[in-house]
Amino acid sequence: MDENILQAVKDAAIGMLRGHEPDVDVYAEEIMRTDRTLEPEDEDSSKWYFVEVIPASFTTISPDQTEAALMVSIDYHEPEESIRRYGEKAMELDRVFRPVFPFAYGGERRAATVARVTTNISGGMLHLTFPLTFIVSDRPEEGTEIGTLEMRTERG
Repeated sequence: MDENILQAVKDAAIGMLRGHEPDVDVYAEEIMRTDRTLEPEDEDSSKWYFVEVIPASFTTISPDQTEAALMVSIDYHEPEESIRRYGEKAMELDRVFRPVFPFAYGGERRAATVARVTTNISGGMLHLTFPLTFIVSDRPEEGTEIGTLEMRTERG
């Protein structure tokens, strides 16, 4: 399959965040507002998310199937940098991503169970991570087409 599973999961996470908070910027490659000085009045006054998908392992299940284990990492920043507010945001985001993470891959709608969301508040940001593990088929499975069976009974 030519589609990049990491990008498919990242796109889904970005879409979920944008759906949850349409007015908050979501970045995935670089944060556009990082050119700051040490002056307090130049501090970033916007809220934003930064999304990364980190491959943890790929395990062969069969010649055509791979178990993908990924870590989704999301950083959230808001100008107030309030620990209380970040704690509230952690609970809010937990409800966004858990218990099921939907995504599209290979033209199919998929979903992976999110059993645990881990959060940390440090460096003036909320850091949220959760693991995803699922099976990826490299080729469509070839199977026997299901036929129909006709039955006729006669009384006699």
